Amino acid sequence: MMEERHNRRGSWLRRRFGGLLRAGHRSRATLYVPGRRSGRLKAVSDPVIELDSGTYVIAGPHTNWARNARQAGWGELVLGDRHDRVSLLEVPQEVRSSVLKASWGLAGRTRDLVAARLRLDSDADVVELDAAADRSAVFVLLPVPSRAASTI
Repeated sequence: MMEERHNRRGSWLRRRFGGLLRAGHRSRATLYVPGRRSGRLKAVSDPVIELDSGTYVIAGPHTNWARNARQAGWGELVLGDRHDRVSLLEVPQEVRSSVLKASWGLAGRTRDLVAARLRLDSDADVVELDAAADRSAVFVLLPVPSRAASTI
């Protein structure tokens, strides 16, 4: 009985205030990447960023999920009830720098998350962004065609 009441209260709080907690994010999507050893899907703590040129995830220096993504080459993008398998391709240095600069132009919580992940101040300039591009990893998320569509 106590647990049931607790769950009802928690679901009410999520319905009531969940949108406010996520309002600053550019995207509410969560990326899951399989572990190198276990193979179990693990949530990525970095924000999924949608730009005009594509959908990206920026990894800070020495993150385990980036190593997992390099090895697996795929992940699962979850947005609400929708689960989409995506290919994860690490972008080259030239593109990485331009993605960082474009994501730096985003306002709100996403910029703060990117700054924290790259260990930069929120008022960093272009030279600092270029230096951060050298020590970070950026992955582009590409949709994988469904199996049903490929057999037709």
